[in-house]
Amino acid sequence: MADKPTLAFCIPNYGPLDACVYHNHLAVVAHASRTFDIKCIGSTDKMYLHTASNALVRGALEANVDYIFWTENDMLLPFDVVEKLHRHRKDICSGLYFLRSGSYQPCLYVRNDEMIEDDSCGFVPISIFPENELFKVQACGCGCVLFKADMFRGIEEPWFNLDENKYGQDMYFYKKVYDKKIDVYADTSVQCEQLGDKVKTSIEDYRKYLKDPNSRARGFIQASSGIKI
Repeated sequence: MADKPTLAFCIPNYGPLDACVYHNHLAVVAHASRTFDIKCIGSTDKMYLHTASNALVRGALEANVDYIFWTENDMLLPFDVVEKLHRHRKDICSGLYFLRSGSYQPCLYVRNDEMIEDDSCGFVPISIFPENELFKVQACGCGCVLFKADMFRGIEEPWFNLDENKYGQDMYFYKKVYDKKIDVYADTSVQCEQLGDKVKTSIEDYRKYLKDPNSRARGFIQASSGIKI
């Protein structure tokens, strides 16, 4: 039997995890262990977010893993999320989740060259997208994403930096990805929930939001890729 590919499960975190998130992530790791050899990289508690993120990537590369699965401390994931994203064999492949700000914005973005000079690094949200499809984006956040580990070797450190961008370390990272012409994909059949103040934000919430005549969804419309999941 061939060796399993190796996987680092990464979640930069400060302080304790919500119990619901903790048990959900344990289930994800347990299910992924059927397909991957899971590598323990180390703890990031009591570290700044971007310091923790860079330390996790560095540890994963030192452990010579094949893949890095990245999530956050407020994400509730499908138990088979890693396997579903892995089947696409992409350098970067994200699931679908939404911001908690009340706008329910999908964490999917495309590049707009007219906005390069602002603090968003030129990324604009996608507001309408095909469900249950795989398609290209230019940025996707880091709440539910599978990376090929070698992809990081082609990007200079630091991979993440909160000091350089008010929109967070994710846009800083994806600006580097964009400059290196690395393809980013999203699989909208992998639907996650984000936990905030004990309220879960899901795709059902976003569907309701779009139907609300008072909603102000703004951003690009993603055409169908034709790659049905």
